[in-house]
Amino acid sequence: MGAVQQSTRLRPVRSAAAVFLCAGLSIAFLFLRMGLGGFPIWAWPGIMAMAGPIIFLCACVLVFFRPTLGYVLGGIAGVVALPWFVLTESSSGLPSIWTYLNGPYDFGINYRPYATLKILSVALIAAAVTCSFLRLLPSGLLLRNSPLSHRTWPTIAVSVLVVALWLHHSAMPWMLPGIVDAVSPELRILHVEKRGLQFHETSAFFFRNGRFSVDHNDRRLLEYRFQSRWTVGRIPPIILDRANALAHSTALRNLRTAPPIALRSWNAEGWYVVLGNRDSPLLAFTTEYGTNPPSEIRDMLAQIEKLPGPQESSAFQDVCLGFCYDPVSGLGFTYSNERCHGMPDGTTQCL
Repeated sequence: MGAVQQSTRLRPVRSAAAVFLCAGLSIAFLFLRMGLGGFPIWAWPGIMAMAGPIIFLCACVLVFFRPTLGYVLGGIAGVVALPWFVLTESSSGLPSIWTYLNGPYDFGINYRPYATLKILSVALIAAAVTCSFLRLLPSGLLLRNSPLSHRTWPTIAVSVLVVALWLHHSAMPWMLPGIVDAVSPELRILHVEKRGLQFHETSAFFFRNGRFSVDHNDRRLLEYRFQSRWTVGRIPPIILDRANALAHSTALRNLRTAPPIALRSWNAEGWYVVLGNRDSPLLAFTTEYGTNPPSEIRDMLAQIEKLPGPQESSAFQDVCLGFCYDPVSGLGFTYSNERCHGMPDGTTQCL
């Protein structure tokens, strides 16, 4: 009986020590992976964050001999390390760390271990601070006839909640890290068919030099990876004239539609169009809005889709399991500086 009571008494201590140890190791491996270049380390938040693993290790040992001091030290370690993670995510000018988990498989692949470790470190810091707070609660505070200070599941719940809120705030909408300054297509057309959890997307891009690109993908919600196939080539003169006329259509440029939100109905269809002019709005015609695209849009996509050309494919990823990827991304606006642009009246329009 004494051994059972001893094990019960030590269980919350062991769980706290495990959380502190994992948090310290995660931060240490993050800085080892990162090295000393490329990221703002030596400012005071960086120095404090690098001290975090040492403090966590001390807390991990102390909880067995001086529990109260160990729990206080574990909370301090989390509070000391956290500012660097917040500042490098929100104030460094770099894209969100979540974007490094998007894209083609080989896009930013060298940064994915760093991104994974950073996300894991934040989750474990949140768990460590929560665990410290719980263990310091009065033993008389009960939950279902058991001291709340002995519970560990709130630690996991808070950690998951923090990561989920961070994901929702920083990973949506779907983007790739970095910025781009490339020639924009004169015309972009995207056709999306949604059947349950399955999306079939076809997009066509027409460029000023007469070249075209047609992309196809079949992706599913709740799946991290999906395959994209594309065809590139040159448009024949007769179709080129029609594409130019459509890209410079005054009627389309003056048209206004509802925002290009993702399709949410179980079965839905959407057509999305952007002209090459930077001040042109993104047009959305969907079954959810009860609107249909102009017939020339449908015809142009059908004509370009049939054109021959070499084909390639690549695997894409969405860290939100398909929920971040939206029509704007499907139209090729995949970098942060592409999703927002200046309007003639001086305002900024974000797609």
